[in-house]
Amino acid sequence: MSDGTRPKTICEFATYLELRDRDGIEASIRAMNRLDCWCEAIDGLIVGPRPNVKRGRALLSFWNDYGLHSVPSGLRENLFHFVDALRYLLPPYAGAGLTLYRGELEARYSAGIGGISWTPMVEKAWEFANRRFPDEGRGAVLMIEANPEMIVAAMRDHSNHTLTSGEDEYMVDPKAIQGRVVVVG
Repeated sequence: MSDGTRPKTICEFATYLELRDRDGIEASIRAMNRLDCWCEAIDGLIVGPRPNVKRGRALLSFWNDYGLHSVPSGLRENLFHFVDALRYLLPPYAGAGLTLYRGELEARYSAGIGGISWTPMVEKAWEFANRRFPDEGRGAVLMIEANPEMIVAAMRDHSNHTLTSGEDEYMVDPKAIQGRVVVVG
């Protein structure tokens, strides 16, 4: 593998993301997995003028398409890189603080791994908590009292996806909620 493979992959990911080129994005995901350069690829989006709403919305669309498995698998405990990129690219969240919930694996919560996708709908969080494979372990519902600084973006401000899917998703900074999460059930 040549020395230029990682920088090329990082650059291609940014290009395919902005073009919303699904085939290119999927090729980039395979390359980022192979080269283990997810953090660098996401950090590579934090350039240029801010906010860059077009790029930020492209990143949110990427989350909608690949946030269930590919993004968390690639970034592992480093999901904060994704949130940092959103915080750079999007205008600051301008809404009020909210009580937010998240369906999560008990093991991830116990390991201190914070998720970034939350909802004000406790029933939706229960759906996610209970949507587990038998070998994953038990799910739990987590709750935070999120102040506006903890919330990076309300997805509904940038896309109708989470409203049409019934989630009303909020992207939350996992660094800002440490020590503030409560297990509901």
